[in-house]
Amino acid sequence: MLRRVLARTNWICTCVPAVVVPILFLVKGPLYPALLRDPSYTFSLLVFFVAAGGAAFVTSVFVLWPFAGRLVGRFNGAPFEGGDVVCILVGPNRDRTVRVYAVWSERGQVRVELGESEKAAITDVFGYWEICRTAPREDEREPD
Repeated sequence: MLRRVLARTNWICTCVPAVVVPILFLVKGPLYPALLRDPSYTFSLLVFFVAAGGAAFVTSVFVLWPFAGRLVGRFNGAPFEGGDVVCILVGPNRDRTVRVYAVWSERGQVRVELGESEKAAITDVFGYWEICRTAPREDEREPD
């Protein structure tokens, strides 16, 4: 369950700060109802919240997400190599156990064996945070 939540780390790390930071400013400072009747104050407050949310989003994309993505990838068994057996945690192929056939370590992504149509459409690419290393199934193990 935790791995599935962490597989959506990119959304968590980028969107949550953009919503939480403006809310923290609202909670921290008093908001006087009388001031909200003044249109210029209300407009200034709205501009501030949009700017604070935007700044939090940009900061999280360039600072928080790269760090969190690498950390979750390590938690899921990265770095991966060709031939590793992994379980897909997100998307339409969730819970499928597949083999890695190409690794793009500089991008933190792998390509997995889903089929020829997925390979041609390049929909077989997953980030390290979206897959988890597993032991091969009994029918896939190599004989001793």
